[in-house]
Parts: sequence; C-alpha cells; structure tokens
Amino acid sequence: MTTKVSKTSKFKWSITWKFNLLSISLILITSVGIAGYILRRDINNKYDDLLAHGHAIAQIVAQNSEYAIYTEDQDYLVILLESALSDDHVAYAAVYNSDSRKLISRSEDPYLMVEDIARLLGRDMSKRSIRERLFTTVDGKEYTDIVIPVTIRPDNMLDEDYSGIDDKNDTTLGFVQLGLSHEQFQARMKQFLLSGILFTVIVLSIGILITILLSRQIVSPITNLAKAAKDVSDGKLDHEIKIKTNDEVAELSIAFNLMLGRLRCYREEVEEHQHTLEQKVDLRTQELHRAMDKALQLAYEAQSANISKSEFLANMSHELRTPLNHIIGFTELVLDDDTRTLADIQKEYLHDVLQSSKHLLALINDILDLSKVEAGKQELSVSDVNLKHVLDSSLVMFKEKGLKHGIKLSLDTDGIPISIAADERKLKQILYNLLSNAVKFTPDGGSVNLYAYSLHRENGSFMRNGGKTLYVPGHIHEEVSASGFFVLLSVEDTGIGISRDNQGLIFEPFEQVESAPDRRFQGTGLGLSLTKKLVDLHSGAIWVESEGEDKGSVFNVMIPV
Repeated sequence: MTTKVSKTSKFKWSITWKFNLLSISLILITSVGIAGYILRRDINNKYDDLLAHGHAIAQIVAQNSEYAIYTEDQDYLVILLESALSDDHVAYAAVYNSDSRKLISRSEDPYLMVEDIARLLGRDMSKRSIRERLFTTVDGKEYTDIVIPVTIRPDNMLDEDYSGIDDKNDTTLGFVQLGLSHEQFQARMKQFLLSGILFTVIVLSIGILITILLSRQIVSPITNLAKAAKDVSDGKLDHEIKIKTNDEVAELSIAFNLMLGRLRCYREEVEEHQHTLEQKVDLRTQELHRAMDKALQLAYEAQSANISKSEFLANMSHELRTPLNHIIGFTELVLDDDTRTLADIQKEYLHDVLQSSKHLLALINDILDLSKVEAGKQELSVSDVNLKHVLDSSLVMFKEKGLKHGIKLSLDTDGIPISIAADERKLKQILYNLLSNAVKFTPDGGSVNLYAYSLHRENGSFMRNGGKTLYVPGHIHEEVSASGFFVLLSVEDTGIGISRDNQGLIFEPFEQVESAPDRRFQGTGLGLSLTKKLVDLHSGAIWVESEGEDKGSVFNVMIPV
C-alpha cells in the first residue's frame, strides 16, 4: 500500500509549525482552566481556613465549658463567649445544655436571628458529631453555623459503659453554637472573582483567535485521520488512508496504513488466544464454584459447632454444677457431723473428695465466665468505686492464709483517687485472682505486696506523681490508646517466678507455669485468662514482669480513671 502525496502547492506549513501554534493556543486555553482551578482552590482554602478557625474556637470554648455547663455557671460562660466574640470572624455564640436548652448567648448584632440547634441536630439529640450549616439572613448576610457537642470521653468520664465497641457511650453535657460571619470572606472572594474573570476573558480571546487561524490548516487532515481511526475501532481494518499533503500528516498516514496491515494479522492471533482464554476461564470458574461450596460447608460446620458449644455450656451450667454442689454440701455435712465416728482414712478420703469437687466446680465456673466474656455477654456495671476500700478488703481475704504460711502481706498507695469509674465486682475479681496466684505460688516465709499508683499520659509516656516515667512494654502503648489519667495496680510476690518463654503464654486459657503431670500447684489455668478479659472490658491492659524462675514476679494492671 502506498500513499500519493500531491505537490501542486508550492508552500505548505509543516506539522511542527502547526503543532507549535496549536500548543500555544492549548496552553492559553488550558491556563483558563488553571486560573479557574487556582481561583476555586483559593476560595475553598479560604473557606476551609475560616471553618478550621471556627472549629478551633468552638473546640476551645467546648473544652473550657464542661464544668460550667454542668454547674450552669453563667458568669463563666459569659466570659468564654465574650472571648470568642472578640475574634473578627465570630458573629454570635451560644451554649446549651444536653436538653438543647439555651444557657447563655451573645451576638454582635442583637437583631441576628439564629436557628435553634434542635432543628439543626434533628431528632437524635445525643449525636456526637459536629454539625455545620450555611444560611443567609433577611438582609442578605451569610453565616456558617457550627454546633459542637461538649462531651466527656471514656478516659475521664465517671458513668460510662466500657463494654465498648465504639465511642457511642460518651456523655454529652451540652452543645456550643458558634456563628462565623462571611463578610471578610466574601470581600476577598469578590476580589478574586473579578481578577479571575478579567484573566479568563483575555486568555479566551487569545485562544479563540489562534484556534480560528489554525483550524483550516489542521482540522481537515486530522479529521480524516480521526474518521479512519473510528473505522478501525469499529473493526473495519480493510481501510486505506489517503492524505494529500506534503507534511508530517502524510507520513503519519503511511505509518497508519502499515499499522492497519499489522492489526489484521494480530486480530487473527487475538481471536485464537481468546478462544484458549475462554476455555481456561471456564475451568477456573468451575474450580471457584467448588471452592465456594467448600467454604459454605465449612461455615455451616463452624456455625453448628458454635451452637453445640452453647448447648454444651448451658447443660454444663445445670447438669454439672448442681450435682457438684450436692456432693460438696453433703461431704461437708458428713465431715462437720460430730455424731459420726469416722476413721482417719475415711476423713482423709472425704477431704480429698471435697477438695477435688471444689476444684472441679471452680474449673466449671471459670470456663463459663470465660465463655461469657468471649461471647460478649459479660457487661460492665459501672459505678463510683472506693478504690482504697476495695484494695483493703481484697488483701484482708488472704490475711488468714498469709499468717498460716508466714507470708507477709502489705499495701502501698501513692496519690490514687478516692473513687474511680469501674465495675466493683469485676475489679474485686481481678484483684482476687492476682492475689490468689501470688499467695499460692509464694513459699512459706515469703512476701506479697500490693501497690496502687496514679498515672497520667504525657507525650506518649506514662508518668507517676513527681514526674517519674513508668516503663511500659511497647504492645501496651498500642493496646491503651486513651489519654488522661490511669490507676496502676501491681501485685508483687517472691514466688516461683516465670521464665521469659512462658510470660507470653500465661494469659492464654489452660496455660500454667507448671505443666508437668507432677506439678506442685493445682489450678485450672483459666484465672489469668479470665483476668485479662475483665481488664480488657475496662479498656485497660495487663502485663507481667519476672526475671526468671525462683525470682518472683510482678503483675501490673492499668485501668483508665
């Protein structure tokens, strides 16, 4: 295939010249879009800056008005609002309680009508998100209305529910409403708009003039190429392009015709490969269907296993604990009955039965409690807990056993709060499990110390009173993401210690420090696992420190206040 080039014209513009001129026009026209983009971006940035400025002021007012809203201290709220109104962008400000009742409001214009936040928030008055609304007053002035809730986060609230999958349990004390005036923003926007319009008119005029001059020289041959390209896209490869010019467009047409010849060859190869690919796709589709069927079967089996587990635990709760309680009760009755004459061997056997029954009942209770926590059925009953009283009463429970084995028990507190928000029963269970293990694994004549410290988080580090930094393992920083104040409870013993290899396993179910059949200490292996679950319910963390076997151990529990 050949293309005949006409040489009747003595002078023809080269495609390079045409392209250069066209590029200039495209640059000019593109500059219109760039100018518009820059103008729009600048306006958006200015408006975003205005919103960010308003959010910052609203956040400051909200953060400093928590106690004032709670006590409805209008004098302090007036000071906060007057401080906010001193900003040139703030037109009005108001503070509401949690029932959307206005406590105080201030405005630079007493006739400015502000919509009540109840309509802005909608039906759900407990919504924690920040609300914004752009509105225009009767006299044509524009304002942006910002409503931000004043909430107490889970790290410092006293009556929240820490069962928490999300942050919907925050306590909303009230709302802060802030109005931003658009007067300065609109003046700046008008100035930018006039400059943009003038620049756009000049650029468009130049672009249109250049486009008209070049259209006759460029549009016609390129249109022919475009038409041929469309025919190729429709599958019409039996085509030949003829361009009667002596410039680069003619050379392009020759290359295009060569490409068409190659495309015809490639089309045959593609059709052959497509047929092969369809066969492979069919095969993969069948394999995928088989895999999906297998996955559905596994999911059904997993669901059935979960149902069986629930039924088993329900039966265990009644069928096992009831007869065990009878065995324990009757065995104690026989042992306590002075009218019966029992041989020493009989008493020994009965004591073994009683001890084994209690051990089995504790194992069943631990399994049920752990299963409830894992199933999400354990919920916190949060209240104001007298921490010092809980610590004292927990230590008293082991006083008799400590005296019997010569184990010294002590309590040391440093700056702890009078009360914390926690589940008192579960907090006692955490302390009981840790103290029970410490006393059990401490030999006669040893010591068990219970420490309670107040902590606060500063720049990612946990600090004690006096500015002393507390060493906390790296994974604990990730588990405890909250900031604010914490209580650290530490149980230190001089017992058998824990090797470094076992320190990462003891919080797993049925894992024990001594796993040999002839181990010295009995246990279910569920106490620490259940303790960790209860600590997690409080959004806290637990970890162990030990230098090795026979060197004692320290169990640390960190709970947000």
